[in-house]
Amino acid sequence: MKFCFSAIILLFTMQTLAVNLKKREKNPTSVYRVKSIVTKVKEDDLIKTLRDFIKNNRPSRMVGTASHEKVASWLVEEIKRKDPNSKGLVIVDEFEPDLERAKKSYLQEFQNEIVGKFQPGDKIYQRWDSFTKNMIKRLDSFKGIKGKNVIWEKKGSKYPNEVLLLGAHYDTVIFDKKNMVVNNKGRQPGADNNGTGVSALLQMIELLSQVEIQKTIRIVFFDFQEFDFLGARAYLKKYETPLKEENFNGMVNVLMLGHDTKNEDKEKKYGNFKAYGRKGMGGPSSHDKALFDMLNVAGKKMSSHIDFEYVGNNFNTGDHLPFWENGYPAVTFTQNWESDYNSKNHHTSNDFVETINFKSFYHSFLYLSGSVISWAMELK
Repeated sequence: MKFCFSAIILLFTMQTLAVNLKKREKNPTSVYRVKSIVTKVKEDDLIKTLRDFIKNNRPSRMVGTASHEKVASWLVEEIKRKDPNSKGLVIVDEFEPDLERAKKSYLQEFQNEIVGKFQPGDKIYQRWDSFTKNMIKRLDSFKGIKGKNVIWEKKGSKYPNEVLLLGAHYDTVIFDKKNMVVNNKGRQPGADNNGTGVSALLQMIELLSQVEIQKTIRIVFFDFQEFDFLGARAYLKKYETPLKEENFNGMVNVLMLGHDTKNEDKEKKYGNFKAYGRKGMGGPSSHDKALFDMLNVAGKKMSSHIDFEYVGNNFNTGDHLPFWENGYPAVTFTQNWESDYNSKNHHTSNDFVETINFKSFYHSFLYLSGSVISWAMELK
């Protein structure tokens, strides 16, 4: 009976994993071998992970809602399914969000970007005044609510002190587009923003858990991103000393990989995605570019459908910002916000799975997973 029960457990594990690597595949010796591994994950596997994430955490992942409260637990269970042999360490970091800092940030942004440039009677002024006041009111309502960052980390067997962090936020928010007031009662599927980032990293964990990586990969699912990136700020505050002691190679922010059109694209083509870093030619901006170049060498060999173009423009929407503020290299891999931005669905109730370009999302996953595994195995 004991043998049969073990066999059933093994069968169940094999059926729930999208990919079961053979022994010889777990230690790839070339980028070509890495590509053969990542393409074992099929488009349907990735989309199923995305659908499961949306379905099991509906109707909303907005801070303060009942469904938001359960997301961290669901992520832990899903990570265990993706890493059934516990090759990586799973941590849930509960934190007190710095609400006062966030309120000051919104007030300062309003002062810098709106006051003096627009008159109080202007529609733009009124819209952003409404947004700022509503965000502060919303932050006040979060008093007593704790955030939860979910971390999965697999140590490198040869260079455990060489660390690359990949992050994706899991919370959502929707706004009334006219006055930019938060709608906390509306449905918030958040498929593109940021179900695509979360599901890409979950699927990546399934591969990384089986590959015998030489360098350390840390994956963080950030909470409270929609409110001044408070989850990322809490992470950096808690791990300030360890980050300085290890050889931290940088942060890769995985954000909104599901929107890609041709008709609405100003360039009239598919696959023209972006990787955003800091503006400038030297100093911190050069470290962001170096991080991108390090990943792009292998990433561009994973797919001919997707091209991530590096742009140094101080992109200000994402969990990479606190890393920049703390002096670390960081790059956001995302859709093309200048040419093909998902304006119709971003922060709306219409951001559901069926609006996503499955092919482009899948090839973005191939690019990122291939580049990360190649880096962790010291392959170019």
